[in-house]
Amino acid sequence: MNISRYALPAAPALFLTLASPCLAAALEDDPIQMRRGIPNMFSLWDAKKPATFKFFTDAETPIEGSRHFDPPEYMKMFHERIRQMYPDQDLGGIMAYIGNGAPGSVYGAHRIIGTHPTEIYVPLSGGRCAIYDFAKSDGKEPEQRLLNAVEGYVRQPWAEVDVVLLYSATPEFVKDYLDGKVPRVIALHEKVAIHYDIPSIDLAKAVARKIKAGELTAEAYFAKRENRESAGNRIDSAEMIRFIEMGFAKRTVGEQAPPRRNYPPVLSKDIMDPAGIYPYEWGKYDRAEWQEGVESVIPLFRHTLVGTKPGAVFSYTFKGSAVGLMDVLAADSADIEVAVDDLPWKRIPAADGAGLETPRQRVLTCLFENLDRTVEHVLKVRVAQNQPPSATPRTVRLCAILNDWHVFSPFEEIRKADTLTWANAIYATMKPIEYTPPADRWKLIPKTMEHLQKGETLRMLMLGDSIMDDSAQSRFDLVVQAMYPGSTVIKLQDGFGGGGCWGMKDNVDHFVVQHQPHLLIIGGISQREDYDAIRSVIRQSKAKIPGLEVLLSTPVMGHVNDPYNKNWTLEIDAEKYAYRANLKKLAEEEGCEFLDLTGVVRKYMLESGKCIGWFMRDGVHANERGSQAIGRHYVEFFRQKK
Repeated sequence: MNISRYALPAAPALFLTLASPCLAAALEDDPIQMRRGIPNMFSLWDAKKPATFKFFTDAETPIEGSRHFDPPEYMKMFHERIRQMYPDQDLGGIMAYIGNGAPGSVYGAHRIIGTHPTEIYVPLSGGRCAIYDFAKSDGKEPEQRLLNAVEGYVRQPWAEVDVVLLYSATPEFVKDYLDGKVPRVIALHEKVAIHYDIPSIDLAKAVARKIKAGELTAEAYFAKRENRESAGNRIDSAEMIRFIEMGFAKRTVGEQAPPRRNYPPVLSKDIMDPAGIYPYEWGKYDRAEWQEGVESVIPLFRHTLVGTKPGAVFSYTFKGSAVGLMDVLAADSADIEVAVDDLPWKRIPAADGAGLETPRQRVLTCLFENLDRTVEHVLKVRVAQNQPPSATPRTVRLCAILNDWHVFSPFEEIRKADTLTWANAIYATMKPIEYTPPADRWKLIPKTMEHLQKGETLRMLMLGDSIMDDSAQSRFDLVVQAMYPGSTVIKLQDGFGGGGCWGMKDNVDHFVVQHQPHLLIIGGISQREDYDAIRSVIRQSKAKIPGLEVLLSTPVMGHVNDPYNKNWTLEIDAEKYAYRANLKKLAEEEGCEFLDLTGVVRKYMLESGKCIGWFMRDGVHANERGSQAIGRHYVEFFRQKK
């Protein structure tokens, strides 16, 4: 935790002053209010099923080389206590995330769920308990905006997810308690917690109690936390451990299914649910004036929209009561002007970027609020006409829009009407693929091609991980079907996230045989180079499905540091990355067709005129364009030979 942001007040002796007569009222309640507890977590653990915490905060340290962040020490100690309670249970880790320069509940309500055009993807999926630690950064938020935000992120998780509000101790919070007052921010958070009957952990109150009892000084608590024995870590971990033990005692043993949270009527009409961070590509802009898909000058964003022409306008259509934006601020940043609907333009200077040696993220939440969320609005952003003097062009680097309700994808209605038209519309925004597949590419899948060429039905199963799912979501099957009149391509998918043949070889009946495919496509980035497992799935599948044909494909997308990306070569180079060469050899040995996506897809992205991040939805997976980049190479593979 970055303790430097918790500078002590000028007169720390105030913390040591004995309480006034009204202090007891502020401190008499237990710092831990269990309310409904966290029954979902315990019912899953008791049933020996996975259940993982997600810890949302805004001041943690990133793990080097990772997209995730290192939880504070007291959270690690908390997790260790749970391991003692459930020694044989796979608890996973406590995933921790930060606010990335824009802390607090308002940004947090947008950050935890929704579409994220950033490198650090923060989905709530996969977690069964969300602990929100945003109160410490909410001091300047107006009351109604703060209530909208807190209620928003309390309601956003699906009903099977437990929610906990955590109030870290700040000097201001502790001083309020010692002065006999409940901190304004905590009181507002508690209003939501009580309404939704969810637990809260008030570390500030726990610290104030110990100071009042003479067991602690503020100086000791807020001192730099050198290790686990630091006063701050000991006190915080003790409360967190007490919380989990109280929850354990409160749980109901023998639940058949995790109990769902019940949502009472909302407190506010403009709650930030579902709030999200949405990509600039969903807006409208003149591509002669704006350059899209530009590699970001800070690692948080995968790519940015760059404009230098004064007067260039970007617009965004949405429904919601509040809207804001995210951009990158640098020494050469331009002033911008913003407006919504027909309201007057207002100028936002870039003066804060003057003299910046390192560019940084800027988050402008709630630029406009109290809007009617039942009608459509248009946010407009333009490069201001008159810029501060500069020897180099003044630049706008626009990243994303923050909206508290609903943003319109330009392809949303198209997809509802016709999936093939949607796929083609996405592809039309990209540079056309120029790929000539090997001339003998159908030698080992003759029956597959016969089904297509004779206008018959082809059952195609894509087996693997989430990358294979992204490939399938391109709907290349519909494009292939359209190329062969009369044919019907039935695209099937199976596997699991992070999965490969190593996790399927013992249950081929489930993963393959039940689908009765004509063509089995095996691929993804999660095969663990387990050639024996891949061979086993191929042989079992062929033995149980007469006439089955198989196509093996090499890894594509994935993290920048994955070896096939880090050591990328167009042609297969066994010294740079052996798996491609070994998979090709395996295909030859087992009579399978082979498609080297690793080489051609990355070549396409590198030569597209856009940065690779323009094709990604997070640090590993393809977005809609990335899926098309994969899928259209499959299309060319199946295209009728001339």
